[in-house]
Amino acid sequence: MELYTKEEKVKTIAEILERQPGAIRSRLNKLELI
Repeated sequence: MELYTKEEKVKTIAEILERQPGAIRSRLNKLELI
């Protein structure tokens, strides 16, 4: 299921970088699976 467009993924990654640096890898892995 394509829940996110590429632009939305970038925005989500930016939010992760700002809010939760320790969770970057796990979040990125989830985004790649989408």
